[in-house]
Amino acid sequence: MPRKSLAEILYEEAEDAPEVEGEEWLLLYDFEGIKPGTKFYTNLARLSALKGKTELIQYSALLTSSRRVALAAKNLAAHYGAKTTVFKVVETEL
Repeated sequence: MPRKSLAEILYEEAEDAPEVEGEEWLLLYDFEGIKPGTKFYTNLARLSALKGKTELIQYSALLTSSRRVALAAKNLAAHYGAKTTVFKVVETEL
């Protein structure tokens, strides 16, 4: 049986995050003074493929329609030493 990736482990740990149709989440992360390894981006891509609409909109910003993916990605970034903030996205007219 193959080992689970860190992305899969963190996704499973976030199973209690309630999903609500139509919600979007924005994760911002910052690696101050350090450069994340390639495994971070590999695991981030694995998370993006797991559920919902998820896209990396910049190197430090992830937009997802899954609260569970947002939580798992936040924990992934923190695991690699990043400071993180998650926002709930609400579209408004200006």
